Amino acid sequence: MDKLTAERIINALESGVVSYDDVDYFNIGRDKEIAKIETLLENTKKGGSNILFIHGDYGVGKTHILNLTKEKALSHKFVVSYVTLSSRECPLSNMVWVYGDILKNMSFQAENENLGLLSFLDLWLELVENEISKYRNDKCKHKLTYLACSLGCIDELYKEHMPELRNIHEALKSAIKLYQYAFLRKNEELKVLIIRWILGEKLKKIEFNYINNQLRSIELLENIDISNAFDMFKSISSLSKILGYNGLIIFLDEAERIPSIGNVLEGYINLCRIIMQSYKMHGVLIVYATTPQFYEDAKKYFKYYESEENKGLLETIYRRMEKERLILTILKEDELLILARKIITIYIQSVGNYKNSEKIFNNIFNEITVIIEESTTMREYIAKILPLIKKSYNSASY
Repeated sequence: MDKLTAERIINALESGVVSYDDVDYFNIGRDKEIAKIETLLENTKKGGSNILFIHGDYGVGKTHILNLTKEKALSHKFVVSYVTLSSRECPLSNMVWVYGDILKNMSFQAENENLGLLSFLDLWLELVENEISKYRNDKCKHKLTYLACSLGCIDELYKEHMPELRNIHEALKSAIKLYQYAFLRKNEELKVLIIRWILGEKLKKIEFNYINNQLRSIELLENIDISNAFDMFKSISSLSKILGYNGLIIFLDEAERIPSIGNVLEGYINLCRIIMQSYKMHGVLIVYATTPQFYEDAKKYFKYYESEENKGLLETIYRRMEKERLILTILKEDELLILARKIITIYIQSVGNYKNSEKIFNNIFNEITVIIEESTTMREYIAKILPLIKKSYNSASY
């Protein structure tokens, strides 16, 4: 490990987090959790529809597991999106806002780079362009203009060559056709409108009129709302598979903040929707970070939503919440000691002045064991041992 990497890790730990780029350095005592995550990724790759609640107290390491899962998903060729719920920018009570943030934060790996939605659409353009070239050579015989030939190819491509497109929502299918058309015509205004629509922005009637005047055979008739947002997630997963990826993984962090993010009841109603739709969204995994209080709150607010018609449904939802969860606790004593040794080594590398890490560890061993007994979360443990490590390092004469 180089000095800059070590400095970045120590600075992040001092802020109470493990930086995303360094999650692999801290995979201690989480073998069962990692195995479950690997199983879910494999199931999602095969077309399964899954949801996982990562359950644990504040500071126990939920965000670390989310980041670890995200890294594994990217390395397994999934498209991923990591969203932090917040009262101003992404309240769970507004599912269209959540949908928009999921699309904005979408990323995937290509040639060792993390790319986003625009690059995803560019991959689609590239794929269609390759098909256009084949179509021109086989059928056009250079008698048609490039544009006419291209549009003919797109129609044929969508009808015959890609049966997977049958799984894509008709509105999104129209949108990506129009995006392709805008690319061919170099119409930047149309491209921007289509991107805004895909991101869930509410377009005005005049903007729909402009879009629908481009091609009589293709129309966009509705904005994205609660009735079709989940279909869009399924469609993105299907598109990703056409492009050589394995599906879509959605991460929702800070789920415990539902009571403080907008309309509380609507937030829990949307949680019900997410859980029920997770049965149907093939090739999609939703990973949701929660606390113990989250489950008690859910019971309370689900009662407000309960009626004779949906009573059985709410029981099913709550059972799934309890079944599909990964319970995190603070690491065992031997694992925490391993973590302390690792942090000491990284700290020495961050300072750049070599001292014997084993001697530093032995010097503060008794104090570390006391901290282990006192700590109830990973965040508390790390916050207490870091100053101790620094103090021991600075006073060491070895």
